[in-house]
Amino acid sequence: MKDSSQGKTTTESLSTIKSTYDALTEVYDELYGYEQTLKHLELLRKVDFSNKRMLDAGAGTLLFEKLVLSLKKSDNYWIVALDISKLIKKPYQETKPSEKIDAVIGDITSIPFREDSFNIVLSITVLGGLGELLRKATTNLYNVCKKGGKIIITMHEKTVSKAEQDFLNDSCMELWRAGADICCGIEKTRTNTV
Repeated sequence: MKDSSQGKTTTESLSTIKSTYDALTEVYDELYGYEQTLKHLELLRKVDFSNKRMLDAGAGTLLFEKLVLSLKKSDNYWIVALDISKLIKKPYQETKPSEKIDAVIGDITSIPFREDSFNIVLSITVLGGLGELLRKATTNLYNVCKKGGKIIITMHEKTVSKAEQDFLNDSCMELWRAGADICCGIEKTRTNTV
């Protein structure tokens, strides 16, 4: 299958994404940790994660999971962190004492979980740049979310094409009409003003 927006096969596109993030393993938190933590804090402020089964699709270095552990130690929740990159291995070993988190190396376009498995499905700054794989990824996120669950998707404006943005808007409307509690958004670059 060709990704016409980039002239690559889907396998090549996924391989490029994987190798890019594998190369960032040691510096990811330093480069993106602050920005990602701000997004995660906002999520924790707005969404009740207590007594929920969550999927963090595109979990990277488990920044969200570490934050939840530090702030909600007594709550009853379970998080499955899914990422295509080996980037997930080291932080998972560091958090393994917690039975509240499992990590799975896997592909968001071929999610290895049963339908209706999670109360909350997160995909924070993950789906941009997927081209025609975006439809498959969003369908998978919808399928693994339980009826009455919540899906939260964001993409960064730097990585999302106009076609992907249009698709995300249309897809979220379709999912909402089908009964999904879904929140989709395009993140703008934050600029500091003096």
